[in-house]
Amino acid sequence: MTKNRIHQLIDRNHVRIPKVKDLFGATGRKFLQGLNLSGIDQKLLEDHLELLDTLHERIRKTEAWIEKELKDNPLIGVLNTLPGFGKILSALATLEIDDISRFRTPAKFASYCGLIPSTFGSGGKIYHGDLIPTGNRWLRYIFIEASWSALRSSPYCRGYFDRIKYRKGSNTAIVAVARRLSEIAYHCLKGERYYVEHPYIPYAR
Repeated sequence: MTKNRIHQLIDRNHVRIPKVKDLFGATGRKFLQGLNLSGIDQKLLEDHLELLDTLHERIRKTEAWIEKELKDNPLIGVLNTLPGFGKILSALATLEIDDISRFRTPAKFASYCGLIPSTFGSGGKIYHGDLIPTGNRWLRYIFIEASWSALRSSPYCRGYFDRIKYRKGSNTAIVAVARRLSEIAYHCLKGERYYVEHPYIPYAR
């Protein structure tokens, strides 16, 4: 969000961005610090850059804590191999899941993660609504957040997303990917094995 705000300031002031791989890397950061925007935008830019430094420092400290406290936890090693997962999401999921054996099936785990739709009947028909309000909100956040990242790194997740998006839209599709990731996580954790990417086969579950 902070990076997006910086981009908005640059666009608003019609600043031409140099050709750098990462605007927030060493070269890009030097460029940002040398800008002189008009009016209050300069103060906003300085504040956003300072906030970005604070966030990076907090991330570094969190990752150091993860390395120290969770390095021997077998769950985090497995979760780290899932598409879309990184150190932070894997650590948070490890702490929230605790023991995968307390869930009898992948569906039970997906339900605990709050990744199944509510259902109701009318006129002899079953309808699906929004996601159930119960469940672990942190795990729901983890799997949905990981799903957005997985679209860029996993051909399987991208193929699965595109098929559902075509029929039901992006929001429904990303939740479906999140649920699929939760099911994959369940099987990997239950079998104590790393994730291996397989090609996506359309119309196959």
